[in-house]
This record gives sequence, C-alpha cells and structure tokens, in this order.
Amino acid sequence: MSVAPAPWIKICGVTRPEDAALAARLGAGFVGLNFWPRSPRRVADLGRAREIADAARQASGAVRIAGVFVDQAPAWIDEVVARTGLDLVQLHGDEPDEVVARYAPRALRTLGAGTYARTTAEAGSTRERPGSVLFLQQNVSVFAFLLESPSAGARRGGSGVAWEWSSARRSPRGPRGVDVASGVESAPGVKDAEKMKRLFDALGEAVGR
Repeated sequence: MSVAPAPWIKICGVTRPEDAALAARLGAGFVGLNFWPRSPRRVADLGRAREIADAARQASGAVRIAGVFVDQAPAWIDEVVARTGLDLVQLHGDEPDEVVARYAPRALRTLGAGTYARTTAEAGSTRERPGSVLFLQQNVSVFAFLLESPSAGARRGGSGVAWEWSSARRSPRGPRGVDVASGVESAPGVKDAEKMKRLFDALGEAVGR
C-alpha cells in the first residue's frame, strides 16, 4: 500500500526569528515573510528579514523561505531576494504575465478560489486576475498555485473564510498542502506556540503520521 506524501505546511506572516525557528522545528516546509507595505505582518527591515530566514534555516535545513509581494516592482523584489536569501517569490497581486514568467520556477502564484474553480471547471476566461488564469490554463511551470478566499475591499490575502475545497480536486496537480497565518497567531505577526503545535499535531493525525 502506497503512503500519501506528507502535506506541505507554510506558516506565513512571520515577523520574529523565534517563530520562524519553531515553525521549522515543528516541520513546516515553508516560512513566509510579507513585504507588502500595507500588510500588518510586513517585515520592513531587510536585515530583520534575513535574521528570520536564518533562524528558520538553522532550525531545519529543509525549510524554504518565501517572500510575499503585491504588485511591487521586479527590481525591488530582486533586491529583497538577494538581501534576504528568499527561495520562493509569492505573487499576491495582479502581476502581469511577464512578471509571473520572470519568477516562474520559484513563484507561488496566488489565485482566488472562485477564479480557480471556474477556470478548472470551464476552461473559460474571467476578468478576475486574468494573467493568473492564463498561466493556469497554459500550465506554466510555476512552483505552485496558492488558492485563497479573498479578503474584501483593498486588503490582500486570505480572509480566513472557508471555501468549497472540493473544487481543488479538479486540478491535475491536486491539493498539496496548507498555508496558515492568522490561524496560529495571538496578534498579527505574533505566532502562538501552542496553536502552531496543535496545527501540526492535527495535520499529522489527519495523514496518519
């Protein structure tokens, strides 16, 4: 009997080295740092961002560091990548095709869950994030797609509201893991150790590990 691979777990919105280290020790494959100026979890100091990334890597050699960007200039993204040692670039806005292509091999491309479901079900066009949908239809080799239930208004990022997860099963790639931020926090950007431990315990039980 084949054993299902362990799910990917990404702890996002990390702002403290100790939280990054704990996430990595618990088994997170990915730690996310937010560089969008309007995020309450933004890491503004790139030296601090490097400390967070280094703390995660010291705790686990297998962890990868992702940076979250929203419609920001590629030159700035490149500088952040170079100065903080990012492994992955998470594009969370309405970036055009050429920007997605620039980072494709290591891009985490965010899509609204509704857009994703409609596109995979109908292979049709939509006005929501057209570049993302085109990439999905063309099966461009981004590292992974990240599905979200979008926040209302000008905010970006997941809303924490559940969506119809079964729609993800229509993807030829299949769901591979989870991305968590506010669900394991005591305050924006401040991770709660017990909540993180409970998350990893629950996911371990769910997959029989």
